[in-house]
Amino acid sequence: MLTLLDLLHGFRSWADRPAIVYRTGVRRFEISYETLYDLSLRMSGLLDRQRIGPGDRVLVWAPNSPWWAVTFWGCVARKAVVVPVDFLSDRERAATIARLTGARLVVQSRDKADRITDLPSLFVDDLTFLLEDAEPLASYPAIDPRETAEIIYTSGTTGTPKGVVLTHRNLVANLVQVNERIPIVDPDYVFLSLLPLSHMFEQMGGFLTPFFNGASVVYPRTLKPSAILDAFHEEDIHAAICVPRLLQLLRSGIEREVETMRMTGVFPRLLRVGARLPFDFRKWLFFPVQRKFGRNFVLFVSGGASLSPQLFRFWNAMGFRVIEGYGLTECSPVLTANSMEKQVEGAVGTALTGVDIRIDEDEVLARGENVFPGYYRNEAATREVFTPDGWFRTGDVGRMDPDGSLRIL
Repeated sequence: MLTLLDLLHGFRSWADRPAIVYRTGVRRFEISYETLYDLSLRMSGLLDRQRIGPGDRVLVWAPNSPWWAVTFWGCVARKAVVVPVDFLSDRERAATIARLTGARLVVQSRDKADRITDLPSLFVDDLTFLLEDAEPLASYPAIDPRETAEIIYTSGTTGTPKGVVLTHRNLVANLVQVNERIPIVDPDYVFLSLLPLSHMFEQMGGFLTPFFNGASVVYPRTLKPSAILDAFHEEDIHAAICVPRLLQLLRSGIEREVETMRMTGVFPRLLRVGARLPFDFRKWLFFPVQRKFGRNFVLFVSGGASLSPQLFRFWNAMGFRVIEGYGLTECSPVLTANSMEKQVEGAVGTALTGVDIRIDEDEVLARGENVFPGYYRNEAATREVFTPDGWFRTGDVGRMDPDGSLRIL
């Protein structure tokens, strides 16, 4: 597999296996790999009718849903460049990114009252009807792995937003690296998608990884804690990609329930006992909590921010495996990660295969095929983040443990 188009064509081998489950709060829709493949090719035909050709930028400003996925894979098939924007962003930011990238089309949602109106537009809400009449293209040109797959803009909190160019080679390299580090996903796995697909952490861990392995992804319509726990239990989730804030939110929900049961005095003592038990015994001790996450739950993958030792110990003592990793959008995004066999409290793991990490004057530097070629139409910013010998400057301060584990300071 060299490009995302190769991954898309691989959907045919999974046929009628479920690719996506969409929970609207009222109904539950299931889409097979065969259907997802067909809809994606129809989307490529619809893009062609919208005069979108290879290399054209398509801004995707919509919430997670099957139609976000169809849009993404339709762009891949058309050789168009995906420009994802966080759905929570305001119109000004979305319009700025559309202008900076020269977007030819906006795929947006009717859920936004303030929309982009000065560019050709499709609504994700209408795709279910539009694709009924769309015909797939007769042929699909090959993609060079060096071609741009997507452009993702940084938050801009430290200056002007910069467009991170990610090639097919970058994304496929990191996809293989991540799955080598955590080689447990199989077609029976079910992922719960909780983070925006406009962020590379969710996109790599909760989107590309499941589809790479023929697994399923569940998209809940709302992210209320009650809806999240319902999805965990009813869909028999195996894995979820999380930020520490979400893990803290789930912890608070558990602690509120403990308080309701008048066990606030006993629960901390149970946590101390659990921390001393073998891992599998912890699951039995905390079975009432474990069953809320379903009978198949295996792990949380934490990233996007530092995971506090206290939060790690809370989940670990109850027999929940939390694997922390580290990376940046510019690195597609994962550079280091712990493994199923070894989770080091306070550390973000060792470098993935094919990734080199070194510390230079306390700054973490990285290189590898997953590292981006540069910022979109911004040579000055690109020069600033690469050393003369080609190492990417992360801007993060860190140190290496003797065993090679990285700690971000």
